[in-house]
Amino acid sequence: MPDLAVTLLHDTSHLGRTRLATFAQFLATVQSLAKEGDSYYRYPALEMALQATGHLAESG
Repeated sequence: MPDLAVTLLHDTSHLGRTRLATFAQFLATVQSLAKEGDSYYRYPALEMALQATGHLAESG
């Protein structure tokens, strides 16, 4: 699923930048529900893709 989220982000680019808020909200939700030490379902690739769009500030 994490890889699919990045694919969907890129494949929906024709919808414009407004879709980025939806992806950012999804990312925030899944990260808040992820268990401690769980790197797979924290969607790091989606986080990086959103950071690359300039829609999400880099963490750390």
